[in-house]
Amino acid sequence: MEVPSIALEQVRQEFGRMGKITCEMFGGLPDAVLNKSKEQVNRIIELDDKVDILEAAIFGFLGKIRQRLLTAEESKAHQDLMTATVSLENLADLVETELSGLLLRFIKKERQVSETTRLVFKELYQEVYQSVELAVQSIQNNDQHAALAVINKKENIPQLVERLMARKAEVLGRDQAGDELETARIEISLIDKMTRAYTLTRRFAKITAPPEIVRNV
Repeated sequence: MEVPSIALEQVRQEFGRMGKITCEMFGGLPDAVLNKSKEQVNRIIELDDKVDILEAAIFGFLGKIRQRLLTAEESKAHQDLMTATVSLENLADLVETELSGLLLRFIKKERQVSETTRLVFKELYQEVYQSVELAVQSIQNNDQHAALAVINKKENIPQLVERLMARKAEVLGRDQAGDELETARIEISLIDKMTRAYTLTRRFAKITAPPEIVRNV
């Protein structure tokens, strides 16, 4: 085992690898929905297995580091990396289980992709995906600017959600047919899971943010 500070830096890089795969999973969502691609959904599910392997390897390495004598700063970095790894794995699980299952329901429908769904991926998805990339960067590179960029989206994302939900309500007011109601349920669930993805992402981005900022969010 190398000196703890170097070993912890290696963990950051492994976290970056885990984050890159999670971003790839998240990046496959638009193709899965807009092109109704079951192959892409299956690819997302397969990638989660790689995330699980890296998570186990990171925790094994962190366990060995913990056996060494650590400074206060190294102990905090060790705890932060454990917290970030759990949060990232939870995000990957959200994509692999809940979002993938939702996408398969959507793909089975014969109707064309609605304008609301297109807007979700044009607006909300882009904000959340960018947050995932930045949050991974914040941990891998100990980058406070990236962490702040994620946290600063906490105002914009709820506004996007409110606008999308208002649009969905307007559409349902005009068309209450059974198929439209089922599509609405899927779209509302999609919006909800995107919001949860951002919440998970913000949780581990806060690890790197300055303490005075974290206290106010």
